Amino acid sequence: MAHIDWSVICDLAYFDATGRLCLLGVETAGSVPRLPVGAQRFTIVARVRDGWIRDGIVPDLSVVSPKGDWCSILPGRDYLVETNAEYVIVHVPRLQLIDEGLYRFELALDAPEPATVALSALVAMREPARIHRHGAY
Repeated sequence: MAHIDWSVICDLAYFDATGRLCLLGVETAGSVPRLPVGAQRFTIVARVRDGWIRDGIVPDLSVVSPKGDWCSILPGRDYLVETNAEYVIVHVPRLQLIDEGLYRFELALDAPEPATVALSALVAMREPARIHRHGAY
């Protein structure tokens, strides 16, 4: 039976030439990543315990909006998957996050007993830039 040991949302993840997992843009200032409203690109990485990874794995990724609406996004069109050893990388090249609030992403692995994990991201409007003139505040 597969178990997801840990998972994370980051800006980018990849396997280098030696097969090591490389993560970029991991949120360290809190437990929930913050994203601006609009079209977003991000990556979900999961480590699967108990040695269950096979070539051609296609995890199911679902999104729950702050309003509670479920949206299943399609593999190949809405996200791409890479696997290596016990790691699964799910690249989401473009996803519209139009409502402010907490989004929940659920990743389910296609196993005899599906392993699932829920991740959250807080989506908020960007604060307008403050313009300072002549050093005055």
